[in-house]
Amino acid sequence: MRMMDVIDDSTYTGFRNKVIIYVLLDSLVRISELCAMKRENVNIDTGEIFLEAMDTKTRKARIVPITDPTNELQSGWWKVNSFIFVDSDWKESMYVNG
Repeated sequence: MRMMDVIDDSTYTGFRNKVIIYVLLDSLVRISELCAMKRENVNIDTGEIFLEAMDTKTRKARIVPITDPTNELQSGWWKVNSFIFVDSDWKESMYVNG
């Protein structure tokens, strides 16, 4: 069994965590960059994430490509969320919590 198969993505937190893991592994963005990621930074049509200069360690903006499977997975997330980290009450949060 693969590690990702253990995640119950039928639950809110399970799906959120799966999206987070896929984006981190696929794009190699830093945790702080992921925490700052907003819907308007993600281009689902091109499969790219725009990281704003103020959110990066080097203070230089950059565009990060992601693969089609990750793009498809995260597109479902962005339909209902503005930030990648939100709690189960749909409030912005900086922590992965249940």
